[in-house]
Amino acid sequence: MMKQLMLGLCLCGSILAIAQEPISSSRLLEDFALLKSALLGLHPGLYRYEEPAVIEGYFEDLARTFQEDLTLEATYLELSKFLARLKDGHTYPNFWNQPDTIKNALFRQADKVPFTFEFIGEQLIVLKDGSLEGGLSPGTEVLTINAVPVSEIVDSLLLLVRGDGSNRAQRVYELQLSGFGEYEAFDVYFPLLFPPMHGLYRIGIRDQKTGDRKTVELQAVTRTARSNKIAERYGQSSVSYDDLWQLEFLSEHTAYLKLGSFVTWKMELNWRQFLKKAFVEMHDRKTEHLILDIRGNGGGLTAVYLEVLRYLTPAKIQTPPVQALMRYDHVPDTLRPYLDTWDAAIFDPGKKVRLLENGYYQRKGGGHKTIRPKARHFRGDIYVLIDPANSSATFNLAQVIQREQLGTLVGQPTGGNLKGITGGELFFLNLPNTGIEVDIPLIAGFPMKPQPDRGIVPDVWIRRTMEAVRAGRDLEMERVLRDLDKK
Repeated sequence: MMKQLMLGLCLCGSILAIAQEPISSSRLLEDFALLKSALLGLHPGLYRYEEPAVIEGYFEDLARTFQEDLTLEATYLELSKFLARLKDGHTYPNFWNQPDTIKNALFRQADKVPFTFEFIGEQLIVLKDGSLEGGLSPGTEVLTINAVPVSEIVDSLLLLVRGDGSNRAQRVYELQLSGFGEYEAFDVYFPLLFPPMHGLYRIGIRDQKTGDRKTVELQAVTRTARSNKIAERYGQSSVSYDDLWQLEFLSEHTAYLKLGSFVTWKMELNWRQFLKKAFVEMHDRKTEHLILDIRGNGGGLTAVYLEVLRYLTPAKIQTPPVQALMRYDHVPDTLRPYLDTWDAAIFDPGKKVRLLENGYYQRKGGGHKTIRPKARHFRGDIYVLIDPANSSATFNLAQVIQREQLGTLVGQPTGGNLKGITGGELFFLNLPNTGIEVDIPLIAGFPMKPQPDRGIVPDVWIRRTMEAVRAGRDLEMERVLRDLDKK
């Protein structure tokens, strides 16, 4: 037992040493040159929200920062800050794609806050207490952590998280902590900026019943330890991506379809068969009302949203016309050794693109897609529950539903951006000296006409309240069910 303990302490010490070991300025600048070359040569949305001179200024800022030796922790933060300034939701040092050395050193330490939470506006409300000590009841408002006000914490973290354009709500949502999955932005960035003090967090809270303020000391934990304690206290919640897809019949006439993620490559279920079976059952039951819930769904596979639309539309429709743009027709040999992707053809799209006068390449036939209805498409009223998580494929889904008047959007404005988003294909850039990976999207879908810098505004805007969260009420569902009662 003592040998195992000593081995664990040595391993922990070596991991922490990796995080704190300085990386020389010369090595950082080599990685910087590679990153700049890749972004300038491959990224189609680099100048979507800022002029070239502004972006060049961002590059210069990062180069100045790299004039000094930095630890791995500091380097990861500086790269995150730089990439967040580009205002592209698909461009960031992807937590899931980092090598194990970085995951172990930066993401898997016992430095996490011991609770999950959501934001109401920008007030931090505890969802579940995963602390060893207990004492944080769900619904408690957190005011400070280690004497730092939540507002200051949010402002600091927003400089690091990804998002599209000026969509602040999307970034705030990205900071919420659900406990689902392997990584979340708050767990990654908060301990790097505001580490625990002697293994503890001092949490300033407001009691939800009395309104009194007090401070509790709670031990920092690993993500796994927090999840285990939450499961012990509250029971097991969703544990897999399959659990995020559900079909329920609320009444004889109303179906509820939850599609919580389009990250189908992490699912075991056959998503196409799931959709087919669900809509066949609705057809056979003569269901009149469908509540489609995509809240919390940040997107994933493009094919999923296109397939969903085929079950929702009664007639042939098209996705909004866009310019499908790329920055290259082949990847230069100088970059190839540092890039990974899932299809070798992505390195040489030459036959799929044509050069435009502005230096971009347009994808042939990539401007819009035609959606043809399924034989057993839904024929009743459709309500779609949305929120700021909806970006990428779920942004596109909400956009088409609203544009084609296929259903009523209920909730809060989406993530994503009407000025256009990137995605479709990605390169994973591996910086050799730091070991950090950066996602680079390769296809931009920009609208044909100027659009506002925001997400999609719902048809029925529901403002969430602390009282509703504390009472466990679902205001979006309540509103839809009230509307259905009137029919």
